[in-house]
Formats: sequence, structure tokens, C-alpha cells
Amino acid sequence: MSNRRKLYWLLIYLCTVGLIWIFRVPLLGVNMDDPFGRLQLAGFENLFRVGSVAGFIGLIMLCGVPLGCKSIHENLQRIGFVNSAGETPLLVASRPDKDNPHVAVLEFLANGIPLADWGGKER
Repeated sequence: MSNRRKLYWLLIYLCTVGLIWIFRVPLLGVNMDDPFGRLQLAGFENLFRVGSVAGFIGLIMLCGVPLGCKSIHENLQRIGFVNSAGETPLLVASRPDKDNPHVAVLEFLANGIPLADWGGKER
């Protein structure tokens, strides 16, 4: 997904959560004169707060990694391209090359792997 599409999904999520929060009383059909109605509304509000924050964090986690990150991680581990602690490089960004749009430029965060090792395993 492109960064613009990820931003749209985050905005759609936040707008949906905001609308549900604004219209929570009519959506639940709570009678505010009834003590159990107030208790029901308080319970819904607490669950909704926790759920909306958890959903937002989950959406950020899903949108925060490049597509194909897991398969690249598994392939690097399969060929043994790891540091001394057994950790594979972390894919940070993936974008098309400026000169050739059919080539992908991958950016990695590789702690403990020297640059010479990258050159030796480029194929």
C-alpha cells in the first residue's frame, strides 16, 4: 500500500470511531433516566475506549511495515543472513527505483552485519 492509502485508512478509522462516539447514546438506545442505562452507557464507553485505542494501534502496526516484509525476513533467515545474535535485517522501506520502475529499492536496518557481508550475498 502506498503512504497515501495508509493515511486514508487511518483517517477513515478515526472518523468512524469519532462518529460512533458522538452518536453512542442513540445507537445503544440507552434510557438516561434508568440507573442501569447509565451503567450500560459507562460500560460501553470504557470498552469502546479500550477497543478503539487497540484498533488504532493495530492499524498503525499493519500500515507501518512495507508489503512483503515477512517473506523477506523469512528468506533472509533461510539463507543464513543473520548477525551474531541470530537476528535478520529489518526491512524499513521499499520503493521503486527512480531510474528503472521495475526495480525495487529495499532499505534495511542491519545491526551487527558488516557492509562487506552485504556485497558478498547480493545474489
